[in-house]
Amino acid sequence: MEPTDPTEPRQSVHRKMMDLLARRNYSEAELRARLARGGYHEDDIENAISLAREKNWLPSAEDLATEVAENLKRKNKGQRYINEFLEARGLPPVQKNEDEELEQGLSLVRAKVLPKLANDPSLGYEEVKAKVVRFLASRGYGDAEDESSLERFAEKAWQEFRAMAAGPDAVDSIDPAFD
Repeated sequence: MEPTDPTEPRQSVHRKMMDLLARRNYSEAELRARLARGGYHEDDIENAISLAREKNWLPSAEDLATEVAENLKRKNKGQRYINEFLEARGLPPVQKNEDEELEQGLSLVRAKVLPKLANDPSLGYEEVKAKVVRFLASRGYGDAEDESSLERFAEKAWQEFRAMAAGPDAVDSIDPAFD
């Protein structure tokens, strides 16, 4: 491979933008930052982004935010994590569905935390709560300012932990509607 000649013109901003958009969808802010990092002039970047808007190569911010949020939900990320991720990329936050987040978080706790805790049935409520809250908070579940949202997760996890610790024979005595 021959060394590049410094007198040769580098890749045009339009071509670079098309290469980037061919790989994945970008928000305008991400695309602008990426092209600026490549050393392109601000006027050229603005012209390229205007062209992308004219040709409908850039998805709307709301559509892109929804697409990114769905991908992150599949990776078991919580709403707080998702909205912080979107904000960092210049995208609008998505609506919070508390019931869906609660179910997704509990499913994650059932799969990752409770089986490990079941080995020690002597754990108390505060210990289980601390582990569940720490686990979920690290994945962006709950509200950073409002700990009551994580308390709901901890309470449900505690009920399931007690049922697991009591064994399958005691399930009926813990929750009669558990048939």
